[in-house]
Amino acid sequence: MKRKYAIFLLLIGLFTIPIQSREVYLGGESIGIQLQYEGVLISATYQVDTKYFSYNPSESDIQSGDTLKEIDGRKIDTLEQLNEILLEKKNQTVVCTLKRKDEIIYRHLKVIEDNGKIKTGLFVKDEIMGIGTLTYIDPTNSTYGSLGHEIIDQDTKQTIRFDQGLLYTSSVKDIQKAQISRVGEKQALIHFDDSIGNILKISRFGVFGNSYERLSDRLIETASQDEIALGKATMYTVLNGEKVEAIEVEITKKYKQSEADIKSFEFQITDLQALEKTGGIIQGMSGSPIVQNGKLIGAVTHVSAQNPSSGFGIYIEWMLKESD
Repeated sequence: MKRKYAIFLLLIGLFTIPIQSREVYLGGESIGIQLQYEGVLISATYQVDTKYFSYNPSESDIQSGDTLKEIDGRKIDTLEQLNEILLEKKNQTVVCTLKRKDEIIYRHLKVIEDNGKIKTGLFVKDEIMGIGTLTYIDPTNSTYGSLGHEIIDQDTKQTIRFDQGLLYTSSVKDIQKAQISRVGEKQALIHFDDSIGNILKISRFGVFGNSYERLSDRLIETASQDEIALGKATMYTVLNGEKVEAIEVEITKKYKQSEADIKSFEFQITDLQALEKTGGIIQGMSGSPIVQNGKLIGAVTHVSAQNPSSGFGIYIEWMLKESD
């Protein structure tokens, strides 16, 4: 009996339990994302040339992607705090507490006064901002999902490690059209006086958190990947102002997935008016929900490198699982 029981457990482990269908509020709204780093991020180093010597912090093994958390034991959360300390420490060598991946390390840094200016050889920032699209809000637990993929810092090329994050409403002011050789983008204004949620988690599958309010009254049922068919579907996104528009697309390929992946299906924009405005899939569309047969099937994640009118989407079940 014990042997049979063990085999039964092994077989159970071979199957993935699907996420149950549920009703969520359909997204499509343009959102602003604000993230504060865990300290101050070092985005790059540079060489400081003075009359007497040259210095680059990389010589002390201070690297792009390190997070500066303390100087001489004093905690740093913002650029203002950093600048105050550096003014006090001019022409001194200080001890920096850095976080590199998951390790805390200590390095020396020269604070140089040159022609009345304080120089350290560090390019730093304490926050990052961007735009994307809201995918859904789950009324059962007031959580939301958006973006459909992780956020990579453009300076360090690393996944962002953040301390606090907020979600805001956003208005699209202009669009730079996509071309074969150039990625298009939405140019939007973030309304920092209108926070609609916090950001608790960023993963390969999107940005997630708690919603303070819902932006839509449209409840829609979610679909499993088995319910998705090749053919017509509708993408919801903002191309001007704050109005969510319905854009015709076609699902051209789908992948049977037992494990979550950001490229679950392929689709193409077939809406001629939308193509005239955008040239295809552009930055800021990430997270735009895709609906087929009255059900939410997934969200936009990537544009095709060969054809800007084609792209990839993630199954909604993977975003719901991450959100849960």
